[in-house]
Amino acid sequence: MIKKKNILPFVFNILLSENTRLRTEKIILNIALASFFVHLSIIYLLKFDVLYFQSTPELLTNPIAAIYTPFSFIIVYEVYLLIYYLPKSFTTYITKQYEIITLIIIRKLFKDLASLELSSNWFEIKGDLQFTYDLVASLLLFYLIFQFQKHGKRIFGQGVEIKPVIEKFVIKKKIIAVILVPLFFVMALNTLIEWSTEIFFRPLNCHRSKVSIISF
Repeated sequence: MIKKKNILPFVFNILLSENTRLRTEKIILNIALASFFVHLSIIYLLKFDVLYFQSTPELLTNPIAAIYTPFSFIIVYEVYLLIYYLPKSFTTYITKQYEIITLIIIRKLFKDLASLELSSNWFEIKGDLQFTYDLVASLLLFYLIFQFQKHGKRIFGQGVEIKPVIEKFVIKKKIIAVILVPLFFVMALNTLIEWSTEIFFRPLNCHRSKVSIISF
């Protein structure tokens, strides 16, 4: 029987070890790749009238929108990495927050790109204007991530000694991380189910809700 004092390291090793991270990365990437082809297949099945919805959702009207789905699963993995680095590296933890925000904006760019209107009145069309804002924001975030990583490596590369973190503080962060992992995946699974239900059953209803595949 596992002693009480060993429960935390045991659970932590199961949920947040390096091996678990690598397995999770492989699984998520495979799911993301498969979801892209499934999404793309549904779009073309609708296009050639093999499938029929009374009202086709926006994400199923243009092949470019198929990129939205794999990006959503990649964001799931990035959030997992955010939890993974919580008890480990503060610099990487902050960087991951910027990366997640950037990925969300990039995902939205592909969604908006599918309904982009190319015209001379670019700045008069609300959708095109929003696309421009998101594009500028994503480039700015890429620059901030680059600068943050650059200065972070410079600081830690100068041989600056960092005092060991208090053991109790590390343990508390590990406890929080262990609690967050199952909670996060339950929320992600619930969101995925709700989103899938909206995509495939919303055309049968009169009400249209705005459920995203990832909404945290």
